[in-house]
Amino acid sequence: LDGHRYLEIPIIAAYYHGYFAQSDPDADSHFRRLKMLVQEHAAAFSLAETHDLYLMAINFCIRRINRADEQYFREIFDLYRSGLQHGALLEDGILSRWTYNNIALTAMRLREFDWTKQFLTDFMPFLPETHREGAYNFNIARYYYDTGDYRQAMQHLLRMEYDDVLQNLAAKTILCKIYFELDEVDALENQLDSIQIYLRRKKVLGYHKENYTAIVRLMRKLLATGGSAQAGARLRREIEQAPVLTEREWMLRQLAPAGRSDKNRD
Repeated sequence: LDGHRYLEIPIIAAYYHGYFAQSDPDADSHFRRLKMLVQEHAAAFSLAETHDLYLMAINFCIRRINRADEQYFREIFDLYRSGLQHGALLEDGILSRWTYNNIALTAMRLREFDWTKQFLTDFMPFLPETHREGAYNFNIARYYYDTGDYRQAMQHLLRMEYDDVLQNLAAKTILCKIYFELDEVDALENQLDSIQIYLRRKKVLGYHKENYTAIVRLMRKLLATGGSAQAGARLRREIEQAPVLTEREWMLRQLAPAGRSDKNRD
């Protein structure tokens, strides 16, 4: 089709560029054409077509992000925003809790905090009823944590037990970070014990067990450094070399000369 007049027809061109974007994670030019076509012509496509094309573009971004190509956080955020406007991210009028989580996390990573809070409120009614309260509380807690309102974050995190194992572990980890930064040592120790018990009881396997086991172990070591430069240097190396550790950046910040996070703790 390359160079053929069929590519002047937006829907054909969109699927053409979408095919190459799906086939080759380095096909930047095809991705950009796909993104432009779906954003400019969504009103002319069927909702099913728009949904498919947005997923192609979003999946391309995810693969690039997984290769540490951080510019694609902004690309995927643009797609999330326009996809929501076109209704392309809903299925039968429902927004999955995983999509809701991913959109919120991306927006907060980009420090789009005002947009995030509005999104969480506006799209809460589109979540499946069984997960609505849990998904909202978890994400609004992350919002309050990232904006430094720890007390509000704790209120939402402690409000309920999440039915998803990984979401529960993520919520417990945020609580640990808050307790650490507020120097609430007893509460932190209890929460770390709670994670260990939860990992055994739920039989979390593979990557996730390795990650959360490392978080517990290294957070205990953070507590034990006692301001010692030598102990801190050893722990820094251990954190840097941990093969699986989603909280690596946060832990390294706690070892920085400036000390623990300087957030609003009221």
